[in-house]
Amino acid sequence: MLCILFLVLLPLVGLAEDTGQPAPIRISSLRATPSVLSNPDKRVVPVSLSVAATADTAVECKLAGISANQRLWPGDAKITGPLGARLKVATRPSRAHRVYTLRVRCRDAAGLVATRGVTVTVVPEVEKRVSEYTH
Repeated sequence: MLCILFLVLLPLVGLAEDTGQPAPIRISSLRATPSVLSNPDKRVVPVSLSVAATADTAVECKLAGISANQRLWPGDAKITGPLGARLKVATRPSRAHRVYTLRVRCRDAAGLVATRGVTVTVVPEVEKRVSEYTH
């Protein structure tokens, strides 16, 4: 019975390829530079994104939004260009890390859209602790 089911479904395997519809956009890589921001002193630093996306037609990608795991105040995050942003190197004392999520949206000439996010983490300054050892 399994062989019969396989033979019945076999013609359907290539159906999507024969419809003439464009292939969906594939975002194969998305990177933020820098991806880690340290020593939170409230300075604002530029972050650039690099994205690789493929589709049947030309693809245009741009930064669509920025969110974080902590409340963002005006001036904490700003989109500065298609693949650029400025992020504040700050974190709340109540949380160890602030994690920004930068969402990229890619659109091809056929109007198909794909989105993907990348994170940039603000890590607190490493505290030097002196341990006393008794010998």
